[in-house]
Amino acid sequence: MCKMALSEALGSLDNPGVKRYQRDDKPENVRASLNSFSLSGKPDAIIVYSPKADMLKVCQEAVESGFTASGLIIYNPGDSLDGRLSFTTASNKNKRVYHFDFIEFNNRIELTKYIKEWESGTGVYMTDEARRWLIDNAPTTSGKIKTNSGKKDAEVYNLELLENELDKPYILHNDSQSKITLDDLKELCNFTQGHDVWAFIASAIAGDIDKAYYEIGRMMESHDVKTALALLMSQLKFLIGLKSLSSKYLATASEYDIAATLSLAPYLNRYLDENWMEREQRVEAPTVNPWRVKKACESSRNWSLEQLCKQYTATVYAYKDLRFGVPEDILIPYLMLALSGKIEYLEPITS
Repeated sequence: MCKMALSEALGSLDNPGVKRYQRDDKPENVRASLNSFSLSGKPDAIIVYSPKADMLKVCQEAVESGFTASGLIIYNPGDSLDGRLSFTTASNKNKRVYHFDFIEFNNRIELTKYIKEWESGTGVYMTDEARRWLIDNAPTTSGKIKTNSGKKDAEVYNLELLENELDKPYILHNDSQSKITLDDLKELCNFTQGHDVWAFIASAIAGDIDKAYYEIGRMMESHDVKTALALLMSQLKFLIGLKSLSSKYLATASEYDIAATLSLAPYLNRYLDENWMEREQRVEAPTVNPWRVKKACESSRNWSLEQLCKQYTATVYAYKDLRFGVPEDILIPYLMLALSGKIEYLEPITS
């Protein structure tokens, strides 16, 4: 688990003091801390969260030349480090990389397992009622998860926020044999977040430009805009596939049958190769969550296929422009107008 893993790493360094740096901090500040003198006798450990390439370059230089800090921990929740960077290559070669996968939203079995591992790891347990409530109300965020065809952006449980909030009832019950109750969770834990990427996506597809602009503005304070656009593209592509099915089929089929159809499972691995032989390589069908289908069917009646296709094209072009350096303060208003149908985003600005 993320917080326990960090605690164990610091414990292996005899629990020194900690200096923490975020993604947008200056790389020279990290360099200075890695080689600073400590009056306490035990140098601080340095934890860098979601670093950019220039910050990893500083870390690599410090590792190669030696540093005085007790240790260096790179914590990159939600994504892997760029494999092309020398820091990543050296870390993998020396087996210094540890992976902790996200749990996709609605995977209640894995979340239950995670919470029970937290209980056994801390020695503080919950009542069954409290655990059920926590599973129903666990916070979510956006993150990358592994699939058969690679990684994808998805709604996942925010395990870091979950653990931080569980610290509150943990402190109350750590020195006793009593269990965390439902009242403890409701009174002490706050699982709300500074932004809601799904609120942005819903309002963007609905063409509610004011709400979409407000939501993405909040999100830009603490989140990567590229992730939001990637999620928006994924949801639009999913809805286009859904709307492409006949209205009669959508009205009569269950969400499980629709999910199987969208995953292409009924059609994959049923055809011979050019020599009329069975194909040696099997193609795994992508997973489509029936809960996601049910939720989308309830709201997609208000959207036309033509509208969704135009919004998808606009988002793809915006994502490309963002990667090619178009400033967010220019790109986001332009995309909002395109999503609301007031203008057409017919080609990338950078083309």
